[in-house]
Amino acid sequence: MKKILLLALIICNANLIWAQCEKKITWTANKAEFLDESGAVQETKDVTVTIESSGKYIKIIHSDDITDTLTGPVKEVNCDWSQPYKNGKLVYKCDLAERSGDMANSTLTVEAKDSKITIYLNVITPDGKKMSIRIPVENYKEST
Repeated sequence: MKKILLLALIICNANLIWAQCEKKITWTANKAEFLDESGAVQETKDVTVTIESSGKYIKIIHSDDITDTLTGPVKEVNCDWSQPYKNGKLVYKCDLAERSGDMANSTLTVEAKDSKITIYLNVITPDGKKMSIRIPVENYKEST
């Protein structure tokens, strides 16, 4: 009987954690750090960044300017929260489109460690250029 109860608790906990991965979440930050290939900061921009994520799409808005938006469908979600939004990782593989319509193969990684959340955006542009941006998250909220 104890084994059955323990198994039921594990399954319920796993379902709760997976549910966190599919929710629509709005992440906000006050700066973006552009990184070189070694991960060193090359440039810091003090700019408002809003990222909306869900299991279906990603939307990134710079400086509250709706015309400066990257959007695209999520192709794959990998979720490894040990404690949602406190410890763990959430990875979205997606294609993000710029205003011009150019699509960039992208990976958006949300990492949480001791309740500190950082988003990493890695983009490969259609011409093969790689770009990495680190976004320290100030706030987040779940939507329905």
